[in-house]
Amino acid sequence: MQLVVGFVLATLLSGCTYRLWETDGFTSYRYPSPDPKLVVFHDRERNDYVTCYDELSDKKGTIERRAFLVRANGDVTERGRKPAYVQTIPTNLVTLPKNPRQPVPPFVTETNAVFTIHETDQVIGPMPLPTYQENSGVPTKIALTPLAIVVDATVVGIVAGLMFPGAWTGAASR
Repeated sequence: MQLVVGFVLATLLSGCTYRLWETDGFTSYRYPSPDPKLVVFHDRERNDYVTCYDELSDKKGTIERRAFLVRANGDVTERGRKPAYVQTIPTNLVTLPKNPRQPVPPFVTETNAVFTIHETDQVIGPMPLPTYQENSGVPTKIALTPLAIVVDATVVGIVAGLMFPGAWTGAASR
């Protein structure tokens, strides 16, 4: 019985199965591109700001233009969560000046994918542009687990057979 328990533990804690679940190999992230091309618009109707930037997917290696409402998303980006993105941007929005020489509110400052909106009576931020986990990879890991267990069991069986050649035949003949 101890041999069977040892075999099962060795199978699950060695090689493929362990590495499959303990690494982020199937996890993908999205984050601001190296040059996010930040543009912030004031949406007077919603009393909010539409933030547009270029986002990079580490899995696909592609850049996608994204836009989200600052106030409506609260501190979502600070918590590493995906904001609710705006699908269409109204054309009647006012573009905020970025890093102006003569700062007259409202305006936006940005450094290293962190931005701050300066209004007449308050400051919103600093806020990082969104960086979040796009895909956990769990469905892929679940699908690959049976194959990983078979590979691990085969490797453990071969090693055990080479190290203890009489263990299996002796146990079977008792």
